[in-house]
Amino acid sequence: MRGNAPKPAPPSLETAALEPLEPLYTVADVAAHFRTGREQVHRWIRSGELGARRIGKLVRIAPADLADFEERHRTAGARGN
Repeated sequence: MRGNAPKPAPPSLETAALEPLEPLYTVADVAAHFRTGREQVHRWIRSGELGARRIGKLVRIAPADLADFEERHRTAGARGN
């Protein structure tokens, strides 16, 4: 009966060392940030101007994608040029 030694249990999510997840913004969050409608945010996503991730039916925007969008669309007047 040598081959019947119990196998160690896989680590549970409670004990596994997981990296913290990056916070993601909703379309409504981004719309409120820019003081625009949710449909405008969806247009930016469809056109490729704003990066987004689909999680099932949910659409989420990473902070890096939002920062990139803001940097590319910053006006010269906002920079003080």
